[in-house]
Amino acid sequence: MTHVDCRKPRGLSPEERCPRCRVDLTESVRGHLFSCSILPAELRLSAGATRDAARKLVAQRYQLSEDADRLIQEAEAAAATLREIMKQSLRRDSMWSERRMGEGRLRLV
Repeated sequence: MTHVDCRKPRGLSPEERCPRCRVDLTESVRGHLFSCSILPAELRLSAGATRDAARKLVAQRYQLSEDADRLIQEAEAAAATLREIMKQSLRRDSMWSERRMGEGRLRLV
């Protein structure tokens, strides 16, 4: 059994399914590989190690995705805080300028 499109390892084409019923046999074959007593123990151990490594990579991917989402939220919050500080600074500068203009002391350069 071969898989044509490795970018979609769980999405089999009709040609890759059981020819008559078009059922995806991937899980069934995988289960058989992990438990078949006829296969060499080394092959079963290798398949199990590969499965465990794949599970760890999937878990790591989700953790990295969550970390990235958290960092994006923190960056957005920091940007919002910076915008608010800049607005307050502009208001303060504007109020100061208006006071100075009202006192007639503002010099134009």
